[in-house]
Amino acid sequence: MDQLTELLREGLKMDAAGKMPAVQGEDSEEQMEAMEKVPSNRISDEVLQLHAAGQSMQPSDQKEMQLAKLLKYQEENQPQKQENQPRKQQKKKHHHRKGRMALRKIEMDKVKKSSRLEKPPIEEDKAAAYLAAWEKERESEPESEARSDWHAYQARLCRDRWNESWTYETPTPIPAMRFTDYVDASAGPHETLQIFSVKVGGVKEGVVWPLCLYGKLAVRDTVDRKRNIIFDRQRENFQTVTEQDPYLTLTGPSRAAVLSVHHSYIEVELKVKGISSSDSSDDKDFSYLAIGYIQIAPFQSFIVKRVLSSRLSTLELTAGHIVNSVEATINVEVSSGEWPYGHGGAFTVSTASMDAMEMMLLSFGDDGGLPLENDGKKIRLSRRVVGVEVDGRLNVKVKASPLPGSRSKVVLSDELVFTPREAGRSQLMLKVGSCEMKVTVAWSLLLRYDN
Repeated sequence: MDQLTELLREGLKMDAAGKMPAVQGEDSEEQMEAMEKVPSNRISDEVLQLHAAGQSMQPSDQKEMQLAKLLKYQEENQPQKQENQPRKQQKKKHHHRKGRMALRKIEMDKVKKSSRLEKPPIEEDKAAAYLAAWEKERESEPESEARSDWHAYQARLCRDRWNESWTYETPTPIPAMRFTDYVDASAGPHETLQIFSVKVGGVKEGVVWPLCLYGKLAVRDTVDRKRNIIFDRQRENFQTVTEQDPYLTLTGPSRAAVLSVHHSYIEVELKVKGISSSDSSDDKDFSYLAIGYIQIAPFQSFIVKRVLSSRLSTLELTAGHIVNSVEATINVEVSSGEWPYGHGGAFTVSTASMDAMEMMLLSFGDDGGLPLENDGKKIRLSRRVVGVEVDGRLNVKVKASPLPGSRSKVVLSDELVFTPREAGRSQLMLKVGSCEMKVTVAWSLLLRYDN
């Protein structure tokens, strides 16, 4: 009993130090190393339980019991130690990583500080070189142009930028009816831009009517990024525009202008002829424009109107945004009979969604009669390519009106309705008086980008 009390006291003392006393015997040193890791309160609790039960313990029994408890404790706590070890390693690695990041930040700060002191040459930085060239160009430009004629200023910049990658003046070589006789797998119905009319809405002070205009109007799309001409007149072949008839006589496009998610452009370069008929030194810039237009994915076709002022004029442009459309190319030839004598004529087309907006294919009113090609049958239309909704309809109209001074006062007209197709041709007959005309519409799908 005295021995058990002494062992208890010694255990309580070692509890305060966090260690277990060594057991007398041959293995006392090895046990000491293992017992240092064992909480003393657990073995002291066991001793107290034996003391309370009134059991006496021999030294050998004490040694065996303590070793058994030690082995059990090691078995219970060994997995926990193995689980805690990776966490300690991760924590250690985390501290190393933080140290490396701090060193890297110090090095980057040194590099930034040195870069502020010694900037690289501007030629080595492409973005800086481009901005420097742009600033230099701005300095060399007349300051009044950017402020007084913004549209003309943008048009000139657009032309200069375009010439850096492509040729600005090159017309599109892609013809109409591209997929009339065969269907390409990549072609399909697309959105198109149809120019209905261009009107001279006003002129600046000092410009006198009538106007002798010449120059070019074009649409540039993403199919081949080349000009699709809709008005083209040389100086010798100018158009006389009056206040009573202020519309330009459009002659294109040569194919449908296709819209995409990238910008298409409407470009205007018009000049007004001066007093001198032989020298162009008196000619002046009448309008200079480059207007960007982008597809906005509408659900139905709609009218687009723009009022644009530049140089000496204000132009009013009316166009149509045609959704899910195919290209229609129209040809008209005389089958029999003659055009009514003393009558002028007009051929127009319209689509189902924009029935009120008619596009003029041909308008004539002189005594020369119906304008024909050299074969004497095919009518020389000014315009012949339109975009039509694939699920809509195409209306072709002809109207013969008496000319001033004509004895006849009768107005003759006829109309045809075509159902669009994705390929092939459709033919119907028009009749005005005794003149019968065969109308042929060639249908074609479209590409947004030329392969």
